Amino acid sequence: MAGAKDAGATGATGASVTTRQGSAAKGPLARWFVFRALAGLAPKLALVDAAIGMLVALAVASTWRAAGGPRAAFEQVVPMLGTGLRWSVALPLAWGALSAIDRDEKEGLIALARRRGVSLRRWIVGRALGAGVLVAFVIGVPMMVVAFVLAGFGGGLEGSMARLSLIFPSFVVAVANGLIFGLGGVVLGAIVTSRGLVVAVLLGAAALGSLVDLALPGPVGVTAHQLISPILALEDLQALLFAEPHADVPLRGASALAAVLLFSALGVYGAAYALKSRLPAEDALST
Repeated sequence: MAGAKDAGATGATGASVTTRQGSAAKGPLARWFVFRALAGLAPKLALVDAAIGMLVALAVASTWRAAGGPRAAFEQVVPMLGTGLRWSVALPLAWGALSAIDRDEKEGLIALARRRGVSLRRWIVGRALGAGVLVAFVIGVPMMVVAFVLAGFGGGLEGSMARLSLIFPSFVVAVANGLIFGLGGVVLGAIVTSRGLVVAVLLGAAALGSLVDLALPGPVGVTAHQLISPILALEDLQALLFAEPHADVPLRGASALAAVLLFSALGVYGAAYALKSRLPAEDALST
């Protein structure tokens, strides 16, 4: 009976596993983590919201092009869409990702992973990447589709190629948002179980970053601000990638990129050790 129960649980999670004595333990496949991140109404509404945002951006760009001609600056709609999706789609997905690990604990998936020899770090990485891929998809796909459509809005070969070139920065922006909002949501939820406390931490980090920026003017303050508050750094990274006209864009954008990468690299390790420390000894997975 116990073997049948384990087999049923394994099938439910889509995991292909061996025991600890086997040569290599395997957890759920990557696509399972992505579909797990889609569980619930909010992620599905995010997909609808992203589609609506894309259609609205195309309508705005078409009106802009009709009023200003083929050489109007309607390609600015692409980064504007990225900003809108960040706060209307990525933020709600991040809010849901905060409870991802807690739900896995309550549903017994982490205990099952332990019995199958899956490390805690690997589980968190899978959950974080699943949420990150979802966020990157709902932000990047609309931006890239709009950039592709705008390439056919006239302006000659030069104009079309310039708009097609917006696809690459759109992809990078999407990945950065996926790391901060998707991966970051899972990581923070594993470290801090209270959503209210997470909000307080994020607000405190933003305030601290602003104070450091004021206290240390110049490159040091800018870099420290981005490292302390990576959520606010995303706008500067986007400005750098889309060459928006700000005097300090290169510095702030480079600092934002460093903040995103550092946060992603260290966050998973911190989450793994934080979760291990609060789990009962028999449920704590190896890191």
